[in-house]
Amino acid sequence: DHSISLSDQIRRILSLIISKNIFRDTGQYFRYDPFRLIGFLAALYFLSVILSTLFSNNLRMSLWGYIPGSDNYSSYNLLHYGLLFFAIGSNLRDRNQLVRLLMVVIAVGVLVSVYGVFQYYGLDFLRVGVYEWDLRRVLSTLGNPIFMGSFLIFPIWITMMVGIYAAISCDNIRVYWINIVIWCLVIGVQITALIYTESRGPILAVFLSLCVFPVLAIFVFGLKKALKSFLVPTFALVVSIGLISVPNLLASESSHIFESDDTASIQYRTYTDISSDDVISSSLLQRISIMKSSLSVIRDRPNIDDNASGVKLLDHLFGYGPESFHIAFMHRSGVQTHSKIPISTNHPHNFLLHSWIELGILGVATIFGLVLIVIVVCIYQLVRFRHALTTFQGVFLIGIIALVFARILEQLLGVAAVTDLMMFWMMVAIACNFMVLTSERPKKYVSVSKPVVTSPRFLKTFFNQPVLFGTTIFVIMILAMLLWSKTIIPVMAFAQSSNINDDFGDGNFAGAVESLQDSLIIDPAQYLYHSNLAYVYEAASKSQMSGAQIFNCSDVTLNTLNTDECFSQLVYRAYLSSIDAGDMRWESRYKAAQAAAELAVLLQSQSIALDAIRLYEESIFMVPNSHVIRLSFARALLDFGNPEKAMDVLMDSLDIIGDSPVSTDSKFWLGIANANMGNVSVSYDIWSEVIAIDPSYIEAHQNLALIDEANGQIDVALERSSHVISLLETDLDSWSDVGVSSYYTDLKFLQDSLIEAYLQRASIYLQKGSLSLRDVDVDRLLELGVEPGRISHLR
Repeated sequence: DHSISLSDQIRRILSLIISKNIFRDTGQYFRYDPFRLIGFLAALYFLSVILSTLFSNNLRMSLWGYIPGSDNYSSYNLLHYGLLFFAIGSNLRDRNQLVRLLMVVIAVGVLVSVYGVFQYYGLDFLRVGVYEWDLRRVLSTLGNPIFMGSFLIFPIWITMMVGIYAAISCDNIRVYWINIVIWCLVIGVQITALIYTESRGPILAVFLSLCVFPVLAIFVFGLKKALKSFLVPTFALVVSIGLISVPNLLASESSHIFESDDTASIQYRTYTDISSDDVISSSLLQRISIMKSSLSVIRDRPNIDDNASGVKLLDHLFGYGPESFHIAFMHRSGVQTHSKIPISTNHPHNFLLHSWIELGILGVATIFGLVLIVIVVCIYQLVRFRHALTTFQGVFLIGIIALVFARILEQLLGVAAVTDLMMFWMMVAIACNFMVLTSERPKKYVSVSKPVVTSPRFLKTFFNQPVLFGTTIFVIMILAMLLWSKTIIPVMAFAQSSNINDDFGDGNFAGAVESLQDSLIIDPAQYLYHSNLAYVYEAASKSQMSGAQIFNCSDVTLNTLNTDECFSQLVYRAYLSSIDAGDMRWESRYKAAQAAAELAVLLQSQSIALDAIRLYEESIFMVPNSHVIRLSFARALLDFGNPEKAMDVLMDSLDIIGDSPVSTDSKFWLGIANANMGNVSVSYDIWSEVIAIDPSYIEAHQNLALIDEANGQIDVALERSSHVISLLETDLDSWSDVGVSSYYTDLKFLQDSLIEAYLQRASIYLQKGSLSLRDVDVDRLLELGVEPGRISHLR
């Protein structure tokens, strides 16, 4: 019987598993309807999600996501796709239902595409077309051009299926051409919008899948029928080329409304993982490096939880758990960014690697087997029953093959989002019901004489069964609680701080802080509000130091501290609150460690210093290949008076980077650590290595000059001091075209360094007896604003 529902299929599979002749019965069951394999593998995939969550290294994160309440791959979100798949697979029993569902997808695809074309011509009347990195790429209403490209694969091929079927089925030449024109326009505008996204993966996938279509069409329909269908994609491409080639006369002045803005902003911080080192480049070499690091994680399965037992067999089998990729990846990330921090990314640009890391062998086998079995079963049906297939069945099978083929190609270069995942599981559910939905048998109607269960009797039966009643009420209450806590509360909290970007850009830090605190009152579990609060405090502190904006520390309990201490306390507390709320990001721990180290020095607090050491060690565990974190840790240890441990940390840092040009900072501070321990000769050799690598390293020259002067090598010290002054004067001259107010702190530091260099050289001139040269340096010091009393000893 072809009409059994998906739930009935699951029950039959379970009965087969416990039967005596399991292999024979199972083989017959799937041989009768091979499309049942699709539902079976889909069920295995969602089972792998559940098992991976149960064995996760971080159960809370795997349940709710790396960033709770966002578009992620948490088991909470993935199982919703399972419910969608089960609902469609169980209830889609009629071709009319299928047509209505497909027409809804086509309508949405057209609306999204038309608005995307409007955006390209500057007619973004809803003002939602701002893309963070590239203003030329359209994103329609989907928030990201990559998401839009992935989504459009589905409506394009669904429209192609419907349009081709309409063209092939027409016997009237007039109706045939009407269908051709209509469907070409519909497909053409969607292809145009896809091209305007400039998303290379989806574009390449669609055009390669178009090459699959003619081969299968000729094989199934024959050359004559296939030629009738070729006009649909051919004319659609012509329409798309025409739309792309339309002169820019249609573009309005509003196309220039979104200009790049240098104003400080915390846009995208509230609900996205913000880091200046996230992958925003789409270079092929960078993606290859990311994939290599991902394969290294799969091969080695490093321990990502310092409290875990480290059973690698479970990690290989079930993975680290949903939403664990970002954390696992950082344990093998070695590609350096412009800020010398290893690349941080939330996916490897490949759905197989992503599933393999998070869900293990079971997860990657089931998801790959699922997409593969869809293609294999459809091809098997085409080959074996080619002459018995109806036109609708043939078009349906060809369309599913091309669509899934395009999907696999696109997902080899990316990972899906909400919009296209919904489309994917919808199409999988449709494919499960191929035998039912494409059957030409007449529908069986229920006899009018058959008794119908009335609503009152149903309610009476329902209330007379306490177990059923109690279970139903319990499930409803659980779903209501999840809806409240995971949907309604986050939305209410977001509404409280929806204006923080504007406040922050206007310098209204007090307003931004108040908005975030209001959001935290509603949703204290959302750690991003805590980290954003710390970010605002950091910006406010820098603004006050620059003199550009005065923002008083508003914490009443800290009003006895000076401004620097107060802001350091607020930043430190906010980051700790973020971590306590479940923030698993290494960036938060690193920033919390920096804030704690700064505060420990200001307050001379041993407890905070110990906390800073703990946070630094956690950061290093999470990002073992980062020499920058180790360098920051070593400098904090030197401030805490622990040069021995600082040396060990710096040696570990140098083991990572060797003698490369980026090693100069670690080597310089290694020299400082040795000097603090009394090993001045060792420090001298290390600083000499530094200037050999980087001749413009000013601090190394200064320290070498001091040692030379102390050793009586006056001429060498004088030469080094003169070189330092030359470098600093060159740097000072470069500030002439730069706004001083924006960089006041750095400029002040530069001026102070220059003053110290002149004081040092003037002192050497005095020792050497070169009084005229000393007087020149003294005059320069007076020009720099040095008080005469400070240089009286040089007279």
